[in-house]
Amino acid sequence: MRTLIRTAAMAAVAVVLATWSSPVATADDQPPKTRPSYYVWLRDCFTAAPSTGTIDTVRVLQSATGSEIELTGTITPCLRPEPTHAYGVATYSPTEAVGDASPYQLNTQAAQAYQKSVPVKPGVHAACLLTSETIRLACVSIGWDTVDGVTRPVAEGPLPVDSPLVTAPAVVDMFRSWVPIGPICPSCD
Repeated sequence: MRTLIRTAAMAAVAVVLATWSSPVATADDQPPKTRPSYYVWLRDCFTAAPSTGTIDTVRVLQSATGSEIELTGTITPCLRPEPTHAYGVATYSPTEAVGDASPYQLNTQAAQAYQKSVPVKPGVHAACLLTSETIRLACVSIGWDTVDGVTRPVAEGPLPVDSPLVTAPAVVDMFRSWVPIGPICPSCD
């Protein structure tokens, strides 16, 4: 009987240890039988009329997790975009230029309204509307105010797209989604 109890206890300990040592799944884990899909920049416009864009309004959004800046305006792509084509919004600081991509609206109108929010951290001094890592359509200067010990971003106004403050190529997250592969999706490659 003691042997049986001892064996059962050791098996329970082994199960607990195996469970604790196995990796925890996260939201970023790849689903089974899928591959990552990414947005791409709308290119091949350089000989034609270039894309244009405006930043019409800038709002600062505060939450318990930090600050965001929301840009709204219009963007006119140089060519009719495909479903995987994207524009981006990036923030610039002395140490980094980072952003996030969004898909174009797939409609027949040339000018498209956009609304895009990106997080801002202390030290960020500009935000720009992009059509690639280095092509900025419009930019806004960002300053910082401290009120009651809390530092918050403040939109200061337009900034030239060729300003030295925004010359660094932006690292933009172009992740789109996970798409099926294999026999469950015969038309996927």
